Amino acid sequence: MSHRLMIALVVLLSLFGFSLSSNALVVYHGVNGNSIMATYYPYNYEANPTYVSGVASVYYRNFTLIINTTIPQLFAVLVSSGDFSAVVWSGLYLTPASVSVPAYVNGSGVAYLYFLNGSGFFVVKVPILEGVTQTVPVSGYVYKVVSVGPVVYKKVGETGLQPPNRVGSYGLLRVSGSLVPALLGKGYAYLYGVNGSVIGLIVENISYPTSIVYVSVPSLPSTQRAAQFGDVAISVLSNGSVLSNLPYKVLSRVSSGLLLDVNGTNYLVFSNNVYRLTEETPSISSYSVPTPRGIYTVIATNVTTEGPVMLKIPLLGVYVNSSSTPQGSILYENYSNHYLTLLVYGPARVTVYSYQPPAGGGGSLLTGLTVVAIVLSIILIFLAVRALRR
Repeated sequence: MSHRLMIALVVLLSLFGFSLSSNALVVYHGVNGNSIMATYYPYNYEANPTYVSGVASVYYRNFTLIINTTIPQLFAVLVSSGDFSAVVWSGLYLTPASVSVPAYVNGSGVAYLYFLNGSGFFVVKVPILEGVTQTVPVSGYVYKVVSVGPVVYKKVGETGLQPPNRVGSYGLLRVSGSLVPALLGKGYAYLYGVNGSVIGLIVENISYPTSIVYVSVPSLPSTQRAAQFGDVAISVLSNGSVLSNLPYKVLSRVSSGLLLDVNGTNYLVFSNNVYRLTEETPSISSYSVPTPRGIYTVIATNVTTEGPVMLKIPLLGVYVNSSSTPQGSILYENYSNHYLTLLVYGPARVTVYSYQPPAGGGGSLLTGLTVVAIVLSIILIFLAVRALRR
């Protein structure tokens, strides 16, 4: 190998987290907070090469890469997948190697296994396919290392291993068998948990002057149901936890689910389904009902719904009641600022009544019989109107 080519290779490898210099292997580590650490392995090798023959295999699943070799002197593993390449492990094995390391592969990729060979190296290329063990034969002449040391571990620089700015697109990422809301950017992914909290981070490539894969992922129960609506990703786990990429407010526990508010939009979350709820304001009918105490203004809403929906219904001064057919279709009810908000789990038919007492009062003197009379009058009016329409 020419001196000029050797220099070029040293420069190239130093960008990926290791280098060779004067029969010393230098391995960079992004560890100990902001400190860039390096391990120096001075070594001597035999004058004549020895023929070796064996196999190398890789297995990838759930952010873990397992490498096994039957030949010695593995000193680095570089993974390439999609548009990124990064060293996932570096060190020095003088014996056959077995390595298990965190890694990120987007479905498939290639592992480049670097083996020390005199003052240089040789590379074995192994394809990566998630969940499948890939094995390739390895053979050739190798200069065997006869001694290493003394090994020196020292600080060589500073870097803040800070995650990138949160710029990317929201989605769902499969993590150890669970679908997790995530912010997916170029070279990284944030993982979100309950109420929009950050629970993990994957950084594919950090360079200073090394490339480091940083994977911090939680162990989660299996996913029961996951859904994405625009920029909102929600996952329901088997333990009942609701994960979301954005913070949410629990408005109510309804039936066997939750009613959530995420950025002003309501979501109905069950273990087997997630709904984004639209808000509708149904039409109302207004009536004048004469009574011994004066003329009451009455409004009524009679609406048929087809699925989960939020109804926002304007009310007059006194709210009488709401009912649904079938009974139990109204899962949530909130009266505020002369509006009634109902969560209706349809299909269902919903009826709502409210009234305004005549000018000058009279509302406080209403008896139960008067309210019943007003409601009966409204029902009679509904029946008469429906008969005329037929």
